[in-house]
Amino acid sequence: MESLSERKKYLIERIGLFQEAIGMQPSTARVIGLLLVSDEAELSFEDIQQALNMSKSAVSQSLSILITMRQVEYVTLPGQRRRLFRLKPYGWRHHIESMMENMLEYCQTLQMVASLKQHQEDPARAQSLMGMIAMLELLHKTLKDTAGTWSYPAA
Repeated sequence: MESLSERKKYLIERIGLFQEAIGMQPSTARVIGLLLVSDEAELSFEDIQQALNMSKSAVSQSLSILITMRQVEYVTLPGQRRRLFRLKPYGWRHHIESMMENMLEYCQTLQMVASLKQHQEDPARAQSLMGMIAMLELLHKTLKDTAGTWSYPAA
């Protein structure tokens, strides 16, 4: 593993802060950052642990989360037992599509809440809920339409 320059450390931290802001655990967010900025396409467990100065359990948990999220995968080389971790090609697209589906499920749940509350006499609250539903529906449709027109760039 190469030594991380100050610029790369800064970028790992920025990526980490962004990922934290959208709900990712700090150590998991830093692993994503490291895999993005590293000159190496694949890093060993020990490389990650050393570069980020993280405990074995934090690295293990982070990698498990990222593998479950389909953001990271591992490979092994013939004759070697150690795993090498890398960003899964287009794993980010799966993550975005998963967030879109979660958004749709949340919107459907809010619609059930709205039907439950339609007889209550709090118009401001009902209007706010209906506004949230309308916004989520619009976001979902717009993102789905946009994703449908996007194609993978040629290599």
